[in-house]
Amino acid sequence: MRDMGWSLWDPFGLMPAGESWDDESNRHFADEYDTHLLHAAGQLRRGATEADIVAYLDVIGWARQT
Repeated sequence: MRDMGWSLWDPFGLMPAGESWDDESNRHFADEYDTHLLHAAGQLRRGATEADIVAYLDVIGWARQT
């Protein structure tokens, strides 16, 4: 899940370009988005639509910007 999450969604801009969450230098923040990604996965299992998940993840990104 982290591979997919980090490759598609980094609303806080933590990942340096060209690097991976599992690089030694990035491990201290590798779990930063786990709670949000697990929540999104749970929502999908409960029948949420793709649009619902996108809206949820967008809120996380917007909350960081305020």
